Amino acid sequence: MLFGRDVCFLAVFFVLAVDSRPQQDSANSIPKESPRVAIVDRNRFIIEKKIDYKLLGQPKLCGFSTKNISSIARTGGGMARFRDWPWMAVFVDKDLEIQFCGGALITPRHVLTAAHCFTHKEAKDMFVRVGEYDLARKNETLTNDIEVEELRSHEDFEPSTFEHDIAILKLAEPVRYSIYTQPICLPLPEQDFTNTMAIVSGWGSVSFGGPMSDVLLEVPVPVWEQAECEDHFQQTIFDTVQCAASPEGGKDACQGDSGGPLMSQREDGRWMTIGIVSWGIRCGEPGKPGIYTRVNKYLDWIAENTQDVK
Repeated sequence: MLFGRDVCFLAVFFVLAVDSRPQQDSANSIPKESPRVAIVDRNRFIIEKKIDYKLLGQPKLCGFSTKNISSIARTGGGMARFRDWPWMAVFVDKDLEIQFCGGALITPRHVLTAAHCFTHKEAKDMFVRVGEYDLARKNETLTNDIEVEELRSHEDFEPSTFEHDIAILKLAEPVRYSIYTQPICLPLPEQDFTNTMAIVSGWGSVSFGGPMSDVLLEVPVPVWEQAECEDHFQQTIFDTVQCAASPEGGKDACQGDSGGPLMSQREDGRWMTIGIVSWGIRCGEPGKPGIYTRVNKYLDWIAENTQDVK
């Protein structure tokens, strides 16, 4: 995650992990995995003919944080504080004991994330950690590691173009909510976030090909006009994605942030996830925004894949 060209963070302890934000070659429309590595230390909805979207995200419980989007925009982002983003989840490879992607808790049993994170993984290969803040601190007392019962990637996900890059992890047991672990809200189907400020959060690289952050980071990014975004890429920019980044470069999601939420603050102060970190060309390049799966294009799919938990 990048904050500007004059800001640098240093991670001291790390091992190699698989790069988890794919890069596209700007000369063609086929996304390619970067050869670089990421570095790190270690309610049910009743579906009828018409979905009541107000039920999505459990509105009585979701999206609570003391953070204010205007203050983040003013400071330019940086290290989040403990408890700022209680819906953040990080995925850990069981065999390698390394973090490889992120996601957002949307119900006690479901984490919303990106399908490309699991191209070569199965549910049994990983666990989900919630309540995490500092990856370098072992055995944090407020973290909870939960097995994955089922991995549900979108049935039309296309790895060659990253279309429909969305997935849900069904947890083997429900998360117990606290001030440290809570769900984020989901947007309504017709909400438009163009030309608004959003926040992206994660433990991703602080420079392209560089080390990942030990602590959770946050950065403000404006959401672009769709037509403007399309003009900046030779690749197809589908209407199921949206673009966000600082136009002049330097503020963007990066490798390792994949699957994490692009967040917007509602008028009532609560937060909703409007996008999922999907892909980009390097990180923080001027005129090359990050590409995010547009969450409110998939509300039916999300509801259908989270209604089976009693």
